[in-house]
Amino acid sequence: MLRSFSLPQQAMDALWGKLGLGQHVFPFTVPDGPRNGAETPSPDVERALTLLAGSQRAVAVCGVLAGGRNLLARVAVKGEQAVLAVHQAERFFFQFIYPESVERECVHLLPRERAAPGVAVASDLHAAQAIFARPRLRSGYFTAFARGRDGRERQLGTLAWIDNADGRYCMTEQGRRQGTVAPADDANLTRQLSELLTRHFVG
Repeated sequence: MLRSFSLPQQAMDALWGKLGLGQHVFPFTVPDGPRNGAETPSPDVERALTLLAGSQRAVAVCGVLAGGRNLLARVAVKGEQAVLAVHQAERFFFQFIYPESVERECVHLLPRERAAPGVAVASDLHAAQAIFARPRLRSGYFTAFARGRDGRERQLGTLAWIDNADGRYCMTEQGRRQGTVAPADDANLTRQLSELLTRHFVG
């Protein structure tokens, strides 16, 4: 069984249409409808694409890194199967992962950065914007999704992160006007993401 593989954008578009997977999944843009010239995919490739399109739960990873480079990725989970997909330089990179490693795999997509000084504080979003308005080195967010019994995918929550001269911060929303801002190294960010996923996916 393949553990990892990659597809050029054109092949991804063609296979997505050939397999009838419907609309693209965020944060990727894959045209809908059939595409000509797609060969029959291998079982592992078909399994990865089908899992990406029909996951029970998923996390989208988006960001703007140094030099304006975009980070676009998605981890999809269904039962005991999980796959990580990253879109980079007109190519999609896939890797089968363990479902229990979702949070760690998502965070490892970010460049390493020290936690900013301070402690977690609950604040209104206007106060949090003061931190997020400082000159930033990198920034982005994780968005959690789950599929309901009606087959529709719903957005469950977002964890934002930002790197500035002080280090890395993360912010979780609590209602429309409240949130928590906290220093975030890899360990803290993994824990915060795990809490977001556990809150929605367990029970």
